[in-house]
Amino acid sequence: MDAAHAAMFTRSNVKKLRMPNIGSALQFEMMKMEILKPLLIAASDDNLTNLRFAKLFRTRRGNRRYLRDLMQKVDAQERNHLTQAICNHVIAPGRAPPFERKLKALDAKLTAEDWLRTALRANAIGMKLKITLRRPDDWHLHLRDGNMLRAILPYTSKHFARAIIMPNLVPPVVTSADAAGYRDRILGALPDGSKFEPLMTLYLTEQTDPDDVAAAHASGLIKAVKLYPSGATTNSASGVSHFDSVRPTLERMAEIGLPLCVHGEVTDSDIDIFDREAVFIDRVLDPIRRTTPGLRVVMEHITTSNAVDYARSQDETLGATITTHHLVINRNHILAGGIKPHYYCLPVAKREEHRLALRDAATSGEARFFLGTDSAPHTDANKLLPCGCAGCFTALNTMSILAQAFEEDGALDKLERFTSLNGPAFYDLPANEDTITLTKGDPVTYPSHVETPDGPVTVFDPGFDLNWRVE
Repeated sequence: MDAAHAAMFTRSNVKKLRMPNIGSALQFEMMKMEILKPLLIAASDDNLTNLRFAKLFRTRRGNRRYLRDLMQKVDAQERNHLTQAICNHVIAPGRAPPFERKLKALDAKLTAEDWLRTALRANAIGMKLKITLRRPDDWHLHLRDGNMLRAILPYTSKHFARAIIMPNLVPPVVTSADAAGYRDRILGALPDGSKFEPLMTLYLTEQTDPDDVAAAHASGLIKAVKLYPSGATTNSASGVSHFDSVRPTLERMAEIGLPLCVHGEVTDSDIDIFDREAVFIDRVLDPIRRTTPGLRVVMEHITTSNAVDYARSQDETLGATITTHHLVINRNHILAGGIKPHYYCLPVAKREEHRLALRDAATSGEARFFLGTDSAPHTDANKLLPCGCAGCFTALNTMSILAQAFEEDGALDKLERFTSLNGPAFYDLPANEDTITLTKGDPVTYPSHVETPDGPVTVFDPGFDLNWRVE
């Protein structure tokens, strides 16, 4: 149990034993380490001493969950030599892909930091500032379909190597056959010579077949399943209303290691729109995680300090994406001085204190936070309706905005982690080998609109000059 509840047990017959970095599913992890039975026997024999427990708990040195959580914790503290020691300890007996990738990422990080220090010195004497990063990925992207897909895809494929593709089409991508067809349409819309890889997802419904999900995962077709609460956002009418009905699918996903991407908002009419994320965490997300041990979950496009705090309190099976626009705007940008429909998105931007919490998380370098732009194109005609669509189109200028924001926060050395390293590590994929270079100079001019056969799409305007450009 957690420390707060443990503190309630104060009688003399209570012995408190700490098991840090093991996560919330203690019974499951103790069974994996084969120490639960010896602990119970020792307790029943009144022989459970601190020394006896310490000897049994040494088996954690071979427990991957413990070691991954410990690795991520010391990595977030930038204790690089200790992180390397943990990775080498795990790799020594045999293959351990997540730890091997972390060693590679550390090498890349140290190289990037050395480059940044050199670049900053150069900038101080008037030379042009450049930073080179591994090519980024977008872990939450809307591409739409048909004319819109063909018009906007090149803007993502120009800078990003891969993207988790959202399945909320009309009709939604609910089966492996749907995902295969959509993937083929995306590949067919790519510019000649593009190496962009769409990472497909399935739209979770109350009729989803766990066997179809498992088969799609086993074939390599899908990388995640997306949970939309019914009515939460664009094209979410087919989403989930009764969460117990999807439990068999979630349990199968936990077994096979397939991540669940979550739009984290309740849709109850009595819950204020600015509170929907925090209420979802308490009412839906935390119960799902407690009842489905081992399920890997991505809290998508988090918007509150509540979500940041919750993510930081969890083990390595929970990640969180943060959008470009939520790092820049708060709710005043939408409402103050007149309604700005092109800043309207879901989840809606919150108070300034929440935006600052997101900035702190994104620029921290912590492994659990990574980029998911949620770039979501809508024609101006649909954005400007009396009941306009939610979404910000950031595919063109995301990297410029992020470089500007990270520089402002003194965290340019963490930009590569957020955009290029943390996401692949969570999804157990290798980081990209090729690179992009950003250069700081005179303000960059981006088009205000992108023309599509369906009509113009407004490009997100951060409200300040952008001095970083992708070469």
